[in-house]
Amino acid sequence: MGWKLALAASGPDWFKLSDKARLILLRMALAATDEEAEYWAGFRPIMAMLIGHEPNPGTAEFEAARKRVQRYVSELVQAGALEKLGHSNGRHRNRYRLLLDNSSMGHPRCPIETVDNSAPTLWITDPETDP
Repeated sequence: MGWKLALAASGPDWFKLSDKARLILLRMALAATDEEAEYWAGFRPIMAMLIGHEPNPGTAEFEAARKRVQRYVSELVQAGALEKLGHSNGRHRNRYRLLLDNSSMGHPRCPIETVDNSAPTLWITDPETDP
């Protein structure tokens, strides 16, 4: 599980992405390992997350969901969050490298505050760099 990648994916550098693209980025970050930063689980888990169930292959719902996921993944590639490593060919799924190096984000500590700022600030930190 990529908790460090998930932390980086939820950082302020990615707020420029659409909500669905950020959700997919976070899902991919959680499925990837922190060491390799590669996602290879395919689009089906992402489609199930977006529409609440896994659609049956060959249906119009499946094709529409697949195209939506492809559009959001393209957004992530264009934003520099993902790099495509390989193409699917029926036997292998697409593979993506997540380019979420937390050290290059420039935000080692990201405050999260309530809307009305009445609650104390919660700091999300990386325990390896900020004990």
